[in-house]
Amino acid sequence: SLLYYHLPFFNKFRVPVMILVLVQFATAGLAAIGLTVALARRPDSAERGSDSGSSWMRAAILAVVAGFGVLVLLNTLGPAIREYAIRSRPNFDLAHARAALDMASIDSVKAGLFLAAAFALVGMARRHRLSRSVAALLILGVTAADLWTIDRKIIDPLLASPREYDDNFRETPEVTFLRSDSTQFRVFPLRWDDSRLAAFGIASVLGYHPAKPRLYQAFMDTVGIQSFPTLRLLNVKYVLADGYFPPQTPDVVLRHDGEVKVYQVEGALPRAFVAHAIHPVRDDGVALAIIRTQAFDPHREVLWSEPAPAPPVSAPGVPDSVRTIRYDFNEIDYLVSSAAPGLLVAVDQYDPDWVATVDGQPAAIHRVNYLMRGVALPPGVHRVRFAYAPRALAAGIRISLASAIAALLLAGWGAWRKATERRGDGGIVAGAPNPVRGSPA
Repeated sequence: SLLYYHLPFFNKFRVPVMILVLVQFATAGLAAIGLTVALARRPDSAERGSDSGSSWMRAAILAVVAGFGVLVLLNTLGPAIREYAIRSRPNFDLAHARAALDMASIDSVKAGLFLAAAFALVGMARRHRLSRSVAALLILGVTAADLWTIDRKIIDPLLASPREYDDNFRETPEVTFLRSDSTQFRVFPLRWDDSRLAAFGIASVLGYHPAKPRLYQAFMDTVGIQSFPTLRLLNVKYVLADGYFPPQTPDVVLRHDGEVKVYQVEGALPRAFVAHAIHPVRDDGVALAIIRTQAFDPHREVLWSEPAPAPPVSAPGVPDSVRTIRYDFNEIDYLVSSAAPGLLVAVDQYDPDWVATVDGQPAAIHRVNYLMRGVALPPGVHRVRFAYAPRALAAGIRISLASAIAALLLAGWGAWRKATERRGDGGIVAGAPNPVRGSPA
């Protein structure tokens, strides 16, 4: 609690342990500064002639000894460590304890060897057996080798063989059926964490990410998606099941019968449509309550909770037409034709960083149905374009460019200073006689 409430930025992460990202970044920066100092430092005038690299060579030997010493210690205390690990952690059996101890043993030796290599390279540079640039590049190579191992085993581990990966992402009969539907829709998958469908371009209404959008999370917590009316509202056209629904189940029809059954949810909203009726509500709480109690028909009207007055709408004499021209992660284009004023509703999450244009002119995006996007349209044929333009990303790019320019200017200034100092050292020393003019008589 002390860190969470008082340390700056600590409570900005949904998972507080993510603050370690900043710690790791700072550690890398400090390591770079330390390496620069270690390679640039020279002995004082009183120490000229001494071996300035001997202490670094001794440190390299100590690093190797320490690495193997930790290995011996871990193996000596292995039984006690394994027993403590099993007792202190639930679902932690002897096999996991042995594997963890083996990893720690290997890491102790690797850490000692990598550290010894870095110390030895610094020592060789200080003895002038290597240039500082070559030593720095070699130390960066040692660091990259260490980080590559961490990346392959921890950050991006290979959990299965290439054949097992291919089998996991092989197109199955239910996927073939879903891909045959050319409309835009979402599905309710078998498992909440199933990522296979995304590999085939099939959108799922579920999924997990530690950085959940606030609107969607509040919708899930308040309304949930356990009912067919809610699934219809969220453009869920199909439900995957590993068994048959009861014959009397309403609102669904079996469309694919296989190992995985595919049921179609009747009356699911399209990904984008034009609404010609607006239901004003007092605030977001009322909107969520109406959605939860299914007290409105999303095919006919949308819920408007903004304080600004709703735009004028009216019923058309002929059906509307909404055609998707482009649908990407950050850019969406629709061609909309309507005989009456209405509200184009995109069944995608609202975010203030989305911007819209109608026929090339900026247009306001309204939040409707609590978490969806809406754009007011006059009668006629219009091209509506959504684009995601996060302001934080734009600010970050500007800061990064300014930082890069400042770094280049500082580097250039440092190079100019060094060049000036070299010319000064090789030139005439102040106060010395001019060898051309000769010394005064």
